[in-house]
Amino acid sequence: MFLTGANMNTSIPTSKSQDDYLEAILKITNESGFCRSIDLANHLGYATSSVSIAVGKLIKAALIRRGHAGELLLTEAGRQIAESVYAKHLFFTKWLTSIGVDPVVAENDACQIEHAISDTSFEILRSHVCQS
Repeated sequence: MFLTGANMNTSIPTSKSQDDYLEAILKITNESGFCRSIDLANHLGYATSSVSIAVGKLIKAALIRRGHAGELLLTEAGRQIAESVYAKHLFFTKWLTSIGVDPVVAENDACQIEHAISDTSFEILRSHVCQS
């Protein structure tokens, strides 16, 4: 029932906003095969100008790059962060709903918890919950 993915340890410190962008790029790419800035803006509900600024910062941080067709591609470092954040998100959403939290509330809470918990604490908690 619970995700038991790869090691969640990431070495690049990122902000909540950067995490959200990287997670969204991962999700959009997984769903449609590619992610453009407009897709990201629509997914996050942000203005394209705001997304453009954030994308520039992510490129500068070497967390994403642009493909030949202008699509947004995660670098290895960006992918590791995105997968870590998304794994936490999925775990907390599933766990909270499994203990009776309303799915909408669980989804919103997972979005907050995924940024607040350290990789170490997450791994310990996930191991404990998965053993139960």
